[in-house]
Amino acid sequence: MNAINNTKANEHDIAIECSKVRKCGWKGMHSDLVGVPHKKWENAKQLVCPKCGCDSYYKREVKA
Repeated sequence: MNAINNTKANEHDIAIECSKVRKCGWKGMHSDLVGVPHKKWENAKQLVCPKCGCDSYYKREVKA
């Protein structure tokens, strides 16, 4: 299994996981999301899961 990134890129970065937990299982930080062209709006970017491309995710608690 891939290592989970819990390293903050900045003080406002949050830990998240893909909403397709059963199919995808990706966990990481908000800064790890990939920017792709938005589906509806021209000249806009949307952040998606780097593994499956899903555009929804959950906040997760990082255990120390």
